[in-house]
Amino acid sequence: MTIRVFAALTPLLLISCGGGDGGGGTPPAANAPPTFTSLQTASVTENSTAAYQATASDPDGNALTFAIDGGADAARFSITAAGALRFNEAPDYDLPGDADG
Repeated sequence: MTIRVFAALTPLLLISCGGGDGGGGTPPAANAPPTFTSLQTASVTENSTAAYQATASDPDGNALTFAIDGGADAARFSITAAGALRFNEAPDYDLPGDADG
């Protein structure tokens, strides 16, 4: 399972008539990717659904949301846009139901 963080971007289109001089303006700086600031691993108590709180920061100040992006066990989890990851059903370590048992 991969958890990805996405920057919420609102496209902005500026149209102007510059008199044919090619614009000459400085192009905007490239958008820097967000980075995770939360721990990379988590321990979960058996029979608990709360699993992990993902946190991240964006150097450009863009709003961030989280999503689960693939993985054999992705359907066993849900994540809020704010990064709260939960098991959809509490795990049973005596009878695991994940993809690799």
